[in-house]
Amino acid sequence: MQIKEIILYNENGDTRAVKFELGKVNIITGESKTGKTAILDIIDYCLGSNNCNIKGEIIEEAVSWYGLIVQFENDQVFIGRQNPVKLSQKSTSNICFVYSNNITPPTYEELELNSTISALKDFLGNKLKIGSNLHVPENGTRDSLESNFNHSKLFCFQPQNTIAEYKYLFYSQDEPFIPQALKDTIPYFLGAVKEDDLKIRGIINSKKQELNKLKRKKIENDSIFSEGEKSFIDLVEEAIAVGLLSENIDTSNKDLVVNVFKTLKSSLINKANEEFVEESNVRLNELQNKKKVLRNEFDSICNDISATKDFESGASGYLRELKNQQARLLSLGLYKEPKDNNHWNSIMGAYQENLTIPLQAINKSLTELNKKLELTEIERPKITKYLNNLETKKEFIKSKISELNIAIKAINDTKEDAEQIKNINIRKGMVLGKVELYLKSLNTLTIDNSLERNICALEREISLLEDEISNEETEARLLSILNLINNQMTKWADKVSFEYQDSLLRLDVKKLTVFADMPHKSTPLKKMGSAENWLAVHLLSHLTLHKYFIENNRPVPNFIILDQPTQVHYPQKYL
Repeated sequence: MQIKEIILYNENGDTRAVKFELGKVNIITGESKTGKTAILDIIDYCLGSNNCNIKGEIIEEAVSWYGLIVQFENDQVFIGRQNPVKLSQKSTSNICFVYSNNITPPTYEELELNSTISALKDFLGNKLKIGSNLHVPENGTRDSLESNFNHSKLFCFQPQNTIAEYKYLFYSQDEPFIPQALKDTIPYFLGAVKEDDLKIRGIINSKKQELNKLKRKKIENDSIFSEGEKSFIDLVEEAIAVGLLSENIDTSNKDLVVNVFKTLKSSLINKANEEFVEESNVRLNELQNKKKVLRNEFDSICNDISATKDFESGASGYLRELKNQQARLLSLGLYKEPKDNNHWNSIMGAYQENLTIPLQAINKSLTELNKKLELTEIERPKITKYLNNLETKKEFIKSKISELNIAIKAINDTKEDAEQIKNINIRKGMVLGKVELYLKSLNTLTIDNSLERNICALEREISLLEDEISNEETEARLLSILNLINNQMTKWADKVSFEYQDSLLRLDVKKLTVFADMPHKSTPLKKMGSAENWLAVHLLSHLTLHKYFIENNRPVPNFIILDQPTQVHYPQKYL
């Protein structure tokens, strides 16, 4: 996969194109502010980047569509994406996609949205032959990760702010999650992970399921065999203890005992006694239900008695208060009973035919007080009678409950013997069940040795497959590959201006950096001084990686963009 051409479209349909020679080094020169740096971001955007990082206001204002022609071995792809700035968006999700053996860039009028970024990534991943893969972290410390086209792009870009950077070696390494993604996917892109890793994992899972089925079946068979071979004498002794077998039976004659077992029937259990127990249970339930109803009625009456007594107590207090009021008024001479239609004038101290309105009100209140006293006195006997009726009913129900308790106790007493008989019958039934299980297992009391052989064979197959995809095997292959890469970097070191030419260069994919190893010292990239050294490490590592990718047909695009790799060599006054 290589970049053949970049095409920019404006809204008038005019185009500007940058064409590349395939399989060669393409050097783009020009004055500052002519858009050279934007080439990397345009390619990244057209290849499915989620963000549009293309810089430069002139480009943003002039360009309506960004186009890219990608060359594969025998065919080409045109990818067109709209300028999101023109749409007042940060990015776009739809694209123009054309696939053919030989593509002529479409005109502005021919551009149409006919696919998506997601479909594009899947297509490019398939064209690169990124196979099914899955990195499963040890101990489940994080989610599994599948290497995809987005990860492969990380090896193809070295922008101006990265190519001479001492902190980071790879594109976007300073962004969240990218460092871990690189660590997880580099082994796959280098070929340390087997191409059929995921397929092997599927086979392992299938074989493990089959193994579990065989093991469960073996456990079932072993259980049946163990139960069938259970101490025969113990089973006979149980049958004798519950009366199913005679004590005089010859237990040493197994065939004889088995034949006797075959004649045992569940009819040997005393059914009549069980029926008696059941009838007793029915009668007992009836009595207990009646007792429950009476108990509820008894509780209700007790509540009524309590409430009535509370009312009576309150009424007595009310009556006392009225009498006290009457006594106080009479003692003060405020009230006397009328005589001959004359009313008592408490102010004048004499009876009068007509009273003033205030005196009439006083006499009226006193008259009503007397009526309340009379009414309360009349109602008290009724309350007492009602309370006596409740007490009588309470005692009656209490006696009925006592009678029921006696009847229930009598049934329970007569049931005890029956329950003992029932327990014996239950024991007989349990022994009969064991006998039946033993008789059924007589035909299966042979160990299936083929199960054990199949289990052992499956366990060996699974172990061999797990060895193929084990972390130890992957680490061993990765170490071998890195040794080749390290040797190539060291060999090329004398071709660049580099302070550590006499050192052994080592790519550390776990720390995502390069070390310069010497007998008594190992210097990481971030400790190397001088931008020339940083640039040299970036060039050596990425060119060596791409050499390895190409020679070993790895699923990584066959291009690398180096933005201003000579900047550190410019005289300061020209920077």
